[in-house]
Amino acid sequence: MEKQTRDLALFNIAIDSKLRGCDVVAVKVDDVAPNGYAIDRATVRQRKTGRPVRFELTEQTRQAIDDYIRLVSKKSGRVSVHGSPAGSEHDNPAVRAAPTLLAYRRRT
Repeated sequence: MEKQTRDLALFNIAIDSKLRGCDVVAVKVDDVAPNGYAIDRATVRQRKTGRPVRFELTEQTRQAIDDYIRLVSKKSGRVSVHGSPAGSEHDNPAVRAAPTLLAYRRRT
């Protein structure tokens, strides 16, 4: 369930932000929920250009992020920096460096 919740949040962030996949999977919880709940607008620095991208998070995306934070907080007592529990398959460099979110989803 935790994996599906995280994937839904990442998928929604990808749609809202139109970021490259490598930038989407690098999004940290603090980028979209610095106070423990999702914010209306987020800013993420693109890896390729180095420029910040500001985008609005839809209600559906904010709900998915909040659901993920609640799920992870209940399980581990804290939310990790990268938004996934330490030692999970999402810590794998091959997954984090996936060229697109769709490529990542095909691997799992």
